[in-house]
Amino acid sequence: MVDEATERCISSIRSSCKGYNYAIVVVDNNSSNGSYGSLLSKYGKDNDIIFIHNENNMGFARGNNIGYEYCRNKLKCDYIVTINNDARIIDDNIIPKVVADYERTGCGVIGPHILSEKTHKS
Repeated sequence: MVDEATERCISSIRSSCKGYNYAIVVVDNNSSNGSYGSLLSKYGKDNDIIFIHNENNMGFARGNNIGYEYCRNKLKCDYIVTINNDARIIDDNIIPKVVADYERTGCGVIGPHILSEKTHKS
């Protein structure tokens, strides 16, 4: 189920961001499988998670843009990570690495090394 993948993703973010000031913004693109309600009932009172529910499915890119704009304009985040709900962060040093990459290069976008959970290959 989609909400199970999202739960694994949230857990990985929480684990890798432990000790840092962070927020998780979950953008629901008008899912029809009940995952939004399920996730809202499980995490709706958690201070580190914000839910945005789109009235219409705007597509993947626009959904990401809505989350990005919220992080940038409302939360005033220094760093913003977009991640699919079926992905996980497995590096507990990701924040220091991202900060170091930015300080070293001034880059605007950093891409991860992605491994398939099924094949454990890139």
